[in-house]
Amino acid sequence: MINRSFRMGLSVQIRTVFSSSGIGIDSFKLAREQYVSRHAPSSDSFKKRFIESANSSNGQIFTEDLRNMIMAASNDQEIDAVIQALRKYNTSKLKFTEFHFGSPIMRLLYVHDKPDLAIQLFMDESLKRIFQDSGSALILLNKLIEEKRYDDAIKVFEYGCQRGFSTSSGRTFPSDVVLLTIEALYRQNTKESLAKAKEIITKVMERDADINPRTAAMIALLAIQQGEAAFALEIIGAIRVQNLTTIQNIRAICYAELGRIEEAINIVHLLADQPPVENDRRRVFPLVLQHIQKAVDKTKDSDLKSRFEDLSKFVSTNNRLSLTDLIDFIDEPINRRGAILHNRQGVQQARSSGFQRSTGFRGRLN
Repeated sequence: MINRSFRMGLSVQIRTVFSSSGIGIDSFKLAREQYVSRHAPSSDSFKKRFIESANSSNGQIFTEDLRNMIMAASNDQEIDAVIQALRKYNTSKLKFTEFHFGSPIMRLLYVHDKPDLAIQLFMDESLKRIFQDSGSALILLNKLIEEKRYDDAIKVFEYGCQRGFSTSSGRTFPSDVVLLTIEALYRQNTKESLAKAKEIITKVMERDADINPRTAAMIALLAIQQGEAAFALEIIGAIRVQNLTTIQNIRAICYAELGRIEEAINIVHLLADQPPVENDRRRVFPLVLQHIQKAVDKTKDSDLKSRFEDLSKFVSTNNRLSLTDLIDFIDEPINRRGAILHNRQGVQQARSSGFQRSTGFRGRLN
């Protein structure tokens, strides 16, 4: 049985990295409600005609009709008609629009709880141009992680990498898609998942140079849980912006695990020197103090013991201790700025806001 708790006993709650609004699900649901409300009088006749066209060998599928049916489909028969029409539309030589159907289809399947069909379509070679955009992968991966289908999430990512993603940034590996894949491995919390995370992040950094701080944080926490604090220290050292408070907390954990107690204490001291800010939950995480305490308990250095005891009292009594612990903070969903915006080719434009919610510590520790 897999141990899914952190080394210090904090449970890992299952959730998704991106909120439903962050991947456009909330706005999609609202748009569907508005469409149904506006077109209620003609809805039944439209659906009947659309289904007949989708199932007829000679039936023509128009862009506007397919877009409207995605908004109107409410049962299995209608969803099947959408998919059938999508296949016909994909081979049509008469379309002159650049509207991209990948993400809307994935949202439709998301709200109707059809992840298996979504996987089937995403991995259908004949539809590769439809679902090549990174937004399609992001929505599907979010759903799979939500349902704890981590192996399927990793398969989807690897298939997408083999086929290639369309991104406006020019990145070979879309940052948000990589982030979700790493989350799947983080949730598995095994030696094998850590090995796969190392493999993936090596490929990413070879092509795209840098990694998202939250991605690095999850890999680091996974490595720490699997007893590889040295690798965790290396991976957070690869982040371009080193002054994030969360990263500094993880670095302190790494130092404590590696027996570098004085350096761990110094990091916490610098974090604790920051004046308290109302509702700031990212100063010193309790988990960090637990790891340092564990390391201090093993040493015979009375000066270190005394320094840590004084620091712990200062953190606790001066409102420097985070009310949300590190694992819970990492679990908080991201609301992506602009959700998943697409240009006319359907290429993902908006990037994740990462997981930095405030500036945190402003100095870089060597």
